[in-house]
Amino acid sequence: MLFLNPSYFLSAGELYRLCSKTFSCCDQVRLSYPFWKPGRKACGHPEFELNCSGDFAELNISTVKFRIIDSGYYETTLIRTDYIDNLYPRNPLNAQFNENVVSFPYNTELVTIYYDCPNFSPLIPHSFYVGELVSGNNRRNYYVTKNLTSPLLEEIRGLLNNFREMCKRNVSIPASGSALETLQRSPNTYNLKKAIEQGFDLYVNSDCERCMVSEGACGYNQTSSAFVCYCKDGPHNSSCPTHNRADLIEGIVIVIIILVGIIALVVLLCPCFGVQIFRKRKTSDDRRQKKLKALIPLKHYTYAQVKKITKSFAEVVGRGGFGVVYRGTLCDGRMVAVKVLKDSKDNNGEDFINETIYIISLLDMRGTIGYIAPEMFSPVYGSVSHKSDVYSYGMLLLEMIGARKKEIVDQVSASNASSMYFPEWIYQNLEQGDNGSPTEYGIRSEEEEIAKKMKIVGLWCIQSSPSNRPPMNIVVEMMEGSLEALEVPPMPVLQQIPAARLSQSFWDSGEGSSASEVLACSTK
Repeated sequence: MLFLNPSYFLSAGELYRLCSKTFSCCDQVRLSYPFWKPGRKACGHPEFELNCSGDFAELNISTVKFRIIDSGYYETTLIRTDYIDNLYPRNPLNAQFNENVVSFPYNTELVTIYYDCPNFSPLIPHSFYVGELVSGNNRRNYYVTKNLTSPLLEEIRGLLNNFREMCKRNVSIPASGSALETLQRSPNTYNLKKAIEQGFDLYVNSDCERCMVSEGACGYNQTSSAFVCYCKDGPHNSSCPTHNRADLIEGIVIVIIILVGIIALVVLLCPCFGVQIFRKRKTSDDRRQKKLKALIPLKHYTYAQVKKITKSFAEVVGRGGFGVVYRGTLCDGRMVAVKVLKDSKDNNGEDFINETIYIISLLDMRGTIGYIAPEMFSPVYGSVSHKSDVYSYGMLLLEMIGARKKEIVDQVSASNASSMYFPEWIYQNLEQGDNGSPTEYGIRSEEEEIAKKMKIVGLWCIQSSPSNRPPMNIVVEMMEGSLEALEVPPMPVLQQIPAARLSQSFWDSGEGSSASEVLACSTK
């Protein structure tokens, strides 16, 4: 007897209408690609056929049975049936998901359970990611709540190798990251069981997502054994055409109408704008003079004096957004940087004046030595890279907890004849078990652990050698991990750079001046 699939006899339009609709299977009513049941084979992937003969929608993936507990247009939630109310199934197997068809959300983790192991309990460190699964007999079972390739497991890599080699079997099960975080905070059998029974989400792949966005229906071509997107005008490889000819003509007409409206609006508003611009220009000089009064504390120079200071603007040291910067020498021998404003078409120079007022109002200027990475002002420490941003992030962490406040550093320096470098002060406090009196600087006692974690991560980030600083993905994992898993880093050591050499390097960069005076001169 020969059985034929009814979908083979459907036209392109009929396939589009069939696969555009969701279908039901037992207790699930909003199922779609890649799942399918008899009569809808062209609408799903061959590996995701559902069994709808019982009370629940179930399917086999790599001979492992899964149950659908929730379904939607873009995502579906599954659980392993052999782990429902049971953490000790007989001979559990690993399931391999075809990630060319489905994908996991970013926060999905694999929880790995090791069965029938030797007694490793004395070797297990205090870690959020490893726990013992207590059974009713003398067997030893353990679980790991992170993907086995995670850098957070590096410190227990040897123990994981022992698990793999000496335990009789292991199984990895996808689980929600939020459920595993609960297990990490409260490691016990109940929370492990709950994390597994909450299930995990599967998303459709990128091809199907593009197809649905283009108002198509996802399916599978039985002849070519490939994904197909059923559209109103027929099947396509990945998505439906965005426009037909009628839509294109309609779009052109709409664009023309909009352009005509904009032109008419501009013609009507031009006289109004002309009057406004005239009034603005008339009062711009007055506003500029008011802004300049904010610079009264600085000494002012005439154009002739500035010309003499710069030797008729003989030496260019850099170019900025507001004009060219020249080297100059005051009568007392101090070097200065003189920026000559170019003809400003925006706000008549007000942006530059605002920037200058802001700069001179700062007491502790960022972007100076002690805030930026050392390789940015001296090649002794290596070349500038993404690790320089890691250094700045470390400084940000230390400031957030009050460890970089000027008054704190000043107090320490006043009590130390050698003017201790502030990471050394922080490092010594950590060595002595002192978190820097967090309550004194606005941090409540219950946040002391978080403050200490930020301090340790900050010290890692401001290591003098860029190679010793962790990349940002590791920094994120360190911040999300436990305090006990963090090691206190080596004390950052800033080598002494000769002042003359630093000054020359700074000048050659064309980005700054060591002078205590600011000269701003306009050629207008």
